[in-house]
Amino acid sequence: MTDIAKSLQKQDPGSALVILYELEYATNSKAYFFAGLNENTSAVQFRETGGTARSYTAIPLEATGFELSSDGSAARPELSIGNIGGVLSSAVGNIPLEDLVGKRLTRRTTLEKYLVGGTGDSGSGNPPVEFPKIVYIIDRVQTKTVASITFELAAPFDLAVITLPRRLIVGGACPFKYKGAAASVSEANKVGGCNWDETII
Repeated sequence: MTDIAKSLQKQDPGSALVILYELEYATNSKAYFFAGLNENTSAVQFRETGGTARSYTAIPLEATGFELSSDGSAARPELSIGNIGGVLSSAVGNIPLEDLVGKRLTRRTTLEKYLVGGTGDSGSGNPPVEFPKIVYIIDRVQTKTVASITFELAAPFDLAVITLPRRLIVGGACPFKYKGAAASVSEANKVGGCNWDETII
């Protein structure tokens, strides 16, 4: 069990939950931001894989609809970001905010104590302590005002005209090369783990 899971199973984790966002607004260019910690609006640092500390800017934002469900359609969260004084525009290289549609947004969740300088900081060279990252694609601009912009997000597999590459998925059939572990095949001749009976057409 990971350190962060152990912490959250306690009655008092001893640290606030922190949600960080990484927006890839251009090739090899990312904006790093979060909602701030209570009244503290200073930047925080969190480690990437490999231990490099990355600085996240506090930007007024509200995120809704990130709950995961095992049934129904995939979640389409909304992310409203304040842009007073052009803070968001500056973070994304002053490109038109409408041009962010189609860009990748990564949501990272950790505890405050695992930020750089915190009591649980893993230190340089160590992997970050966090929940699994969740990646979304900005699907459309829902609303835009002088003060803020609201994006609707989608899971990468929930976008129109996105298909699985190279193969057709057929229910009840296994198209992979490794099929060959059917009950009719002797143990010595079984290949892979697919037990589809090759004699059935």
